[in-house]
Amino acid sequence: MNTQKFEVLDYTALVKLSFRSKYWRVDHKARTDQWSKETQWLFWGIFIFCVWLCTLSLKCAVLLLFFFDPHYFYYAISYKKSSWYRNTGIRPSEVTRNVGIYGEYIATMCAEENLKKHKMNGRIFNSVMIPKKDGDFNEADIVVVGNFGIQVIEAKARMGTFAGSPVGEKWTQYIGRQVYETQNPLYQNLNHCNYLSEYLYEKIPYLRSIDFINKMYNICLYGLHGVKLSMDKSKLPNMGYLVDMASPGYRDYYFSENLLSDKEVSLICDAISRISYYSREEYKRKMEERKVRQERKEFQHRYFYYIAVITTAGGNKKTVLCRDNKYYKTYYDQEDGWFKAHPNYRIDKVVQTFDSLEEALQIYKS
Repeated sequence: MNTQKFEVLDYTALVKLSFRSKYWRVDHKARTDQWSKETQWLFWGIFIFCVWLCTLSLKCAVLLLFFFDPHYFYYAISYKKSSWYRNTGIRPSEVTRNVGIYGEYIATMCAEENLKKHKMNGRIFNSVMIPKKDGDFNEADIVVVGNFGIQVIEAKARMGTFAGSPVGEKWTQYIGRQVYETQNPLYQNLNHCNYLSEYLYEKIPYLRSIDFINKMYNICLYGLHGVKLSMDKSKLPNMGYLVDMASPGYRDYYFSENLLSDKEVSLICDAISRISYYSREEYKRKMEERKVRQERKEFQHRYFYYIAVITTAGGNKKTVLCRDNKYYKTYYDQEDGWFKAHPNYRIDKVVQTFDSLEEALQIYKS
């Protein structure tokens, strides 16, 4: 538990974190329609003047509700007791200075609200650094574990309008007249799910009969005011969940409590706790070392594909399409077209090998 004393800037930041996003724009530095400094000063002046005018407590309460978001306000005043602060030790003033950190803060708040709303026992982890077999690691923003399964959450503090397919690799981002190509965050988060499945399989031999990927929810939460998701929802991933954090969708969503037993939850939490609590210095050092090795291209591995006959943990045999980079194997899911990790599959026979995904899919689907 963090016991740092907050400074004046931290308490000022807590006020900002309590505001509705359309009145306090954490993303103002990055937006093309940002408020000018004069406009911001004018707003704060009018706000303070209005509070001064509200001498009656009822009027003041109504005014505060107009400007403040009840969810944000409650989480801000409980900041030191929140899962976010206990896990990260990041002070409020740091949250308000960094758009990415702000997005993770709001996503953690939503996850904690979801657990409390449905009275579910769960544990929240932040910045889970999943080790990979080649010496690299994969960082998941937030992981929530409970009887409902494992929620792997990607927090995005973005702006503009996004269009594309929830299962496609790329999306299009529109900011005014500007158009950008960006990676689908659900697709990106699938990698976190896959690597976490492999890690849990290696670290918990007792649970190797469990297919962890089938116990996971791939969740992406968007955290800034004004984000629009113009998605083609004709084809949805069978493990994905995509929503704007400003809406109550994720906070209200009920995850059934029948995927993991209490013992399984305890074992999984113990394994994840080993890779989620780092000091700020340790975290910075790991990121810097990783950057150096990435620049040396130590983590670039070519994929190859093959059709194989496998045996599942339950003893069933089936023919699958496998993607392999000599460190990890993932398997093609015909329902949504994603490659998912099943480390408890045993390959009995390789039928045919391919150099390209297009050729492999053509033969596999024929």
